[in-house]
Parts: sequence; C-alpha cells; structure tokens
Amino acid sequence: MLEKANTNFKGTVVKEKIMEGSKSERVTHVLKTPDGNFPLRLKTSNPFYDGYFDQFIGKQVEVQGSKKISYLQVDQINEVKSDK
Repeated sequence: MLEKANTNFKGTVVKEKIMEGSKSERVTHVLKTPDGNFPLRLKTSNPFYDGYFDQFIGKQVEVQGSKKISYLQVDQINEVKSDK
C-alpha cells in the first residue's frame, strides 16, 4: 500500500460522491486541495460513513495524516481561521 509519512494538507472539506459505478460508490467527506481531492478517513472509522467530518464541511482546514492509495488517513484536523 502506498503510504506517505505524516504530512500536512490544506484545503476545503466537501461531501461528494466517489468511486462512481463501483460497488464502493458512496458519498463521503473529501479534502479538496490544489494538488487533488482526497477522501478523508479516521484510522478506526467506517470507510462508508463517519459523521465526525460533518463539522468541517465548507471550511478551510489543515490536516495531518498519511496518504494511502485511495484516501487520506487523518491523524489530526483543524479549522484554519481567516484573519478577516
């Protein structure tokens, strides 16, 4: 399994359909970044649904985690407050 050591990612959390047309098709939380979109998953969570990330939908966040082949395993996530 491709695994990148803990790295920081910045982006916006959205909820969207992934893996369309496969048996794993589902709506899940995704981190949208300039470098790509990464489905989010906590290490111990259900890959098909985890309500934990609902609180971050539409918000800019910084995520510390490990990039796997098809998702970003989240160790820590924090909202990035704007200076406005």
